[in-house]
This record gives sequence, C-alpha cells and structure tokens, in this order.
Amino acid sequence: MGGKLCANLQCDQKSIFFVTVIHDSLPTQFNLARRGVIRDSRCKQCGGVESTLHALFWCIATTAVWKQVGWWSLVKPFLLQVDMKGVLIWLVKGRSHLALDMVGWVVWVVWR
Repeated sequence: MGGKLCANLQCDQKSIFFVTVIHDSLPTQFNLARRGVIRDSRCKQCGGVESTLHALFWCIATTAVWKQVGWWSLVKPFLLQVDMKGVLIWLVKGRSHLALDMVGWVVWVVWR
C-alpha cells in the first residue's frame, strides 16, 4: 500500500525507499526467505541473518561504511534496537533534522 500511495503522490525513489524501510519490506535475504522466494536468509557479505537492520547497520561491511564517514558513535546505539521502529523512535528523540537527513542519506547509499 505504501508504494501505491507514494506512486499516486508522485514521490521520489528515496521517499518510497524510506516507506519500505519503515514497513520492513526491503528485499533482504530474511524477508525474501520469509516469503518463500529463497531458502537462505544469510547475508552474502558476512553470513549473518540479513534482516533490514543487519543490512543497514549491523553487517560488518555496513559498519565499515558508518566508521568511514565518521558516524559510528551515532550509529552504534542502533545495535541495541531490535527492529526498525525502535531505530526510528531512537533517531527522532533529541536529534537535529540535519543529523536525521544525513543518516537517511547514508542508509540510502548503503542499500543501493
């Protein structure tokens, strides 16, 4: 439904991506396996279960990106969250709009 709504509102790809992230609908290995599209839910980079959080924050390849842009200290608390809703709630509390936008851009680039 989120994709349809955004298409009707002529949203850009980044907006559609974030709706997909919020609804935990990214085509991660875990989500594809859960829907019966594939059997193996493991990450091709590190062998961990590739959930949305794993793909965007937890994978060793992803943590390297966060460290390289110098935001590991900002992202590290995400490791305590168990789902995307927890991450979003944590992000919104006490963060500037600039910080949220910058995290959003890195997440967008990491996925692509």
